[in-house]
Amino acid sequence: QASWLAVPEFVAPTFHWPAILFMVPVALAPAIEHVGDVLAISNVTGKDYIKKPGLHRTLTGDGVASMAAALFVQDDDQTSDIALSGLTVEQHSSGVIGTVLTHYTGPVTLTDSLFADNAVSAGGVLKAWQTGPVLLQRVSALDNAHTWGSAITAHNVPGVTIEDSTFEGNSSTALGAVLYVCDDTADRGGFCSSQSGITGDDNSRLPLDPQTVDVLVTRTELLDNTGTGGAPIVGITEVDSFTMSDVRLDGNLVQTAAPIFATYAGEVVMDDLEVAGNIGSRADGVYVQNLSSFSATGNTFTELDLPGLWVEYTEAVTVDDSTFEGQGVDGVDVQSVGSCAFLSHSGTVAVSQSTFTDCESMNAGGLWVNYADSATLTDLTLTNNWAEYGGGFVLGDAGEVTLTRITSTGNNQDIPLSRSAAGGGGAIYGATTVTVTDSTFDGNRTSDAGSGLFVSGGMTEVVVEGSTFTNNISDTVAVGGGLYVGAFNSPDVGEATVRDCTFEGNTALNTGAGAAVRGFYEITVQDSVFRSNTTSEDATGAGLQLTDTEFAAVDGCEFYSNTASESGWGGAGVALQDLPYAVVANSLFDANITSRDSVDITRGGAVQFRPVASDINAAESSLLVYGSTFTGNQATTAHVATINAYRMPFDTAVDIDIVDTLAWGQPASGDLVGYYNTIWQDHPAGFTTTTSLLESADPQFTNNTTDPYGAYRPGPASPAVGAGTGSAEYTTDLQGSPRGTPPTVGALEAASAP
Repeated sequence: QASWLAVPEFVAPTFHWPAILFMVPVALAPAIEHVGDVLAISNVTGKDYIKKPGLHRTLTGDGVASMAAALFVQDDDQTSDIALSGLTVEQHSSGVIGTVLTHYTGPVTLTDSLFADNAVSAGGVLKAWQTGPVLLQRVSALDNAHTWGSAITAHNVPGVTIEDSTFEGNSSTALGAVLYVCDDTADRGGFCSSQSGITGDDNSRLPLDPQTVDVLVTRTELLDNTGTGGAPIVGITEVDSFTMSDVRLDGNLVQTAAPIFATYAGEVVMDDLEVAGNIGSRADGVYVQNLSSFSATGNTFTELDLPGLWVEYTEAVTVDDSTFEGQGVDGVDVQSVGSCAFLSHSGTVAVSQSTFTDCESMNAGGLWVNYADSATLTDLTLTNNWAEYGGGFVLGDAGEVTLTRITSTGNNQDIPLSRSAAGGGGAIYGATTVTVTDSTFDGNRTSDAGSGLFVSGGMTEVVVEGSTFTNNISDTVAVGGGLYVGAFNSPDVGEATVRDCTFEGNTALNTGAGAAVRGFYEITVQDSVFRSNTTSEDATGAGLQLTDTEFAAVDGCEFYSNTASESGWGGAGVALQDLPYAVVANSLFDANITSRDSVDITRGGAVQFRPVASDINAAESSLLVYGSTFTGNQATTAHVATINAYRMPFDTAVDIDIVDTLAWGQPASGDLVGYYNTIWQDHPAGFTTTTSLLESADPQFTNNTTDPYGAYRPGPASPAVGAGTGSAEYTTDLQGSPRGTPPTVGALEAASAP
């Protein structure tokens, strides 16, 4: 309710003796300084300014100028640049702030100086408050103790640069044992002026309007420093940029957060750090949060118990060309998060050209990316890491996931199986889309699903291509020894594609030793090789299992010597289960074996087709086998050496259409094609063949040793040549060669006549 125009109320000055007596000593200090300045100037000029113009005039002029400055400007900047060089300060004790204290000055430079064995309350080497930029070059701070604050403390300065310096054996109980920088000129929700220490518990995702304050630490060593209470070694908050480059961080100990801590900042860059043997409460190296961006390149993190790097609530995270190596914890008292790197609650996350070795944790042995908009991993090597979930890595709720040229080997080899869950080589949970390209998963182990790679969640699209899965082992109740992909979608959502991949020597106790894919509307496996994979314990699909889908297609694939052993139920090559429609085309099945350790019946040495339960009509369930070759497949204890189809209940028919398909060299005992309809039959109702050669004539394979497919390719005089009907959809053979007109029966077009 103030009026638009008003005259301020003027009052007469009042004088209080307690206040006057309190300020007199304060006023004496600048007066003494003034006399010293006048004497110094007199000495330089050779004139006696004490006499003329006289101290009474110079003091009056100084006082009037100070009053005028206070009246018309915010700060009384009486001091400009400060430059100190060649200082040596040792065994100095003080209850005041700072061995060197600067306040309301211009730029501050400190070079070629030594501070050792000093004990100061705060700002042990330098305390700068609202000065110009601060520069330290070739400064050594050794064994200094600070009860509050840090060796270098800078508040509300436009920049701090530390170059070619050493900080060793320093200690502090708050803020930072070596360096603390903050700017509290704006309210951004941080703790710059709270004096409560650094805890790192703020959960905001992004900083609020950071000031233009730049911090650079380069070519510097931080060794054996100690931060107790709430103190890290370096604490940075509410600045525009913070860069550490070519810094060695070794043997430091902090009780909270990590040796390096930054929060509420714009851009943070960590390049060429050597981090080893540090101890923190959250991370053993670097812990940052609430940033606009974070970038780490060329760093080495070794001898880790906790993550070497912890980043959270940051819009963009980039890690490149870095090495993370643990120290081989015994696997009992490991931490709950990734022991090498933990990147969480951020926007885009990209990790490239980095290695993770010997890292151990409850979750994500090597790398854990948790809650991100997208995660991109490129050219990573993960070796001999250990975790109950995701021995090599875990990507949890990471949005759009892309893996390119990942090598994950030997992870979870030494873990007790009772503590090993899914994803020995790596685990992906809750992504929206997943793409895996040109990657290798070898020799990984888990007691659950996906020993090589485990992918699970509500993905709308998964593509795995150009990748190799070898010698991975899933024990106990396990599925998908090499690869497991499982979606939680409704039946009409999502697509999964496996293309141009190799699965060899993988083992699963249950199903899909090579690969198991389930839960999508459509599943396609193309141009892939499944060799010598093994399942047991009431198992199916030693090479490949596709289940819980509306449609599955196996096109241009090769299945060699896969075994569903001990209590194998069938489909040693491929098991197609709980789905109404499936196609097997242009594929080769050789020496796949379904065996059983009792007299019970085994089914489908090469292929098993089991549609969904009886809620789907028999006429709506069908298997098409087109242009494929079957040789030497077995069901050892009874019946159906090659293809088996059955459904529940057992008296329900299933349609099988076999077109342009070749079978030769199957065992004499057992049916070629079977269908469970109370009894086994050679040709049950609903079974048709078209222009196929099913053990009816010798296909005259060339057995040409220079041809990788010579053992399966019909010769030019084979009865299979030109005997097919062809398909408008499948116009090339297993090798991608054009089909003849009419085509050769089988997976491969015939050899040309000599």
